[in-house]
Amino acid sequence: MMLALLLPALGACNMLISETPIYTEADRASLAPRNGLWLSSNRGCEFDTQEAEAVWPDCAMWMVVRDQGAEMLLSDGKKQVEVLGGFFAAGKPIIAQARWVDTAKEPQRAYYGFFGVEPHQIGPDGLFSAASIWVVECGTQANQNADIVPYPGIGPECRATSKDAIRIAAEKSRRTDTMEEWRWLRAEATAKGN
Repeated sequence: MMLALLLPALGACNMLISETPIYTEADRASLAPRNGLWLSSNRGCEFDTQEAEAVWPDCAMWMVVRDQGAEMLLSDGKKQVEVLGGFFAAGKPIIAQARWVDTAKEPQRAYYGFFGVEPHQIGPDGLFSAASIWVVECGTQANQNADIVPYPGIGPECRATSKDAIRIAAEKSRRTDTMEEWRWLRAEATAKGN
């Protein structure tokens, strides 16, 4: 659910991050993403989703969710793949804490990024099949080159300092122009081209 947001955001200066996990098992949400192949709405990218992922166009963004989001394999039509460890923390909005390793720059160092999640199409089992997702920013910027004015409780260099600070930043970062819509497409066993 996050590649369209994650790949550009990993290089962005205004993404809230941490070198250690902020949320723990005690914070786990009762809702989680359904296992299987998820697809980004990626406006303007039209193609036959019944075709193998290997032939999907460069504009396509998808993810394989395993273990209700504990493992997420993010891919795109340009053959970029990112492996994330996910954790969904309870609250409004739900916060996805995504663990990634920048294997090209610092292969021994993990980072955690944060995303706001609004689940849709929730089943009786607590698994959701669609979601609105956005990057939790660390502050406001007049433009891309301007200094960041941090949200309350955000530390230097866009570092998360507390759960409350992350939640406030998530609420302030929620804008329709930065949200991505994701939907469950099919079970992984039926996914093609993997």
